[in-house]
Amino acid sequence: EAFANSEEYLAKLNVELFKLDWLVPLSQRHNQLTYDDVNLFPFLRNYTVIKGLRYPGHVRQYLDEMSVLTGIALYDSVAV
Repeated sequence: EAFANSEEYLAKLNVELFKLDWLVPLSQRHNQLTYDDVNLFPFLRNYTVIKGLRYPGHVRQYLDEMSVLTGIALYDSVAV
């Protein structure tokens, strides 16, 4: 059922991701992690396994910079 409704779910999640475009990338915060980063990054990282999501500029930059800084790979290469 989830795969059958993928387009609907993707559209909804893309809207929600756009609401996070206020995120300040780590490079603009002197690469200082906060407790918010510890809580938020795992959720956003898990979304990278979903093919077809469109990440707004700051969200994508945040994910990429967090991945590099922490040494934790994203799932983009295995997204389905």
